[in-house]
Amino acid sequence: MNVLIADTQTIVIEGLLAWLREGFIIQDVVHTYKELAAALCVKVPEVIIMDYTLPDYSSFDDLKTLRMDHPGMGLIVFSNNYTRYEITELKNIGIKNIIHKSTSREELFECLHAILKGKNFYCHYVMDILFEVTEKKDFVSGSTHLTASEIEIVRLIGEGLTNKEIAQRKFLSIHTIMTHRKNILRKLNVSSASELIIYAIKAGIIDNIEYHI
Repeated sequence: MNVLIADTQTIVIEGLLAWLREGFIIQDVVHTYKELAAALCVKVPEVIIMDYTLPDYSSFDDLKTLRMDHPGMGLIVFSNNYTRYEITELKNIGIKNIIHKSTSREELFECLHAILKGKNFYCHYVMDILFEVTEKKDFVSGSTHLTASEIEIVRLIGEGLTNKEIAQRKFLSIHTIMTHRKNILRKLNVSSASELIIYAIKAGIIDNIEYHI
């Protein structure tokens, strides 16, 4: 099986290379979506193992486009952190194999074999989030009508960024960011940033540890 790795963390890449050299062909290692697109123009691998939040990641649409352009290619998404909302969105766009970066070698190989059989695979970390019974369930459905861009802005607000800082991060005007904020408050029926953060935490859009006062 030809495998392409897309990640930026050297220690993670080296760990994957050490594991995968036993029985797999490493086709390439890339660090951005731009590099990934270039590599796919040369040769499409059987499987990509990638941290979807690469430096030039824009939204879930990036992954959706990747799936649509290469429907026969196996895709394993792995990251350091997931919320229930993110896992749900990944599933909604057709991502069938989701693992955490703390996963064991055995789970990674189980995931690779699941791809060969056309089956879904979620590691224990992801399964725990999916089946965790909390009051978040009541909130997730209410947040799904936010756009991917609005979700990202909510998370940036949770990081404590100002409108100006968010505008710089998103390469948008302050006026555009203010319009997005108004739309977010209206859609979620909240009236302040503090209420928005509380809602976002309960919905699983951001974690408590991500919220900066």
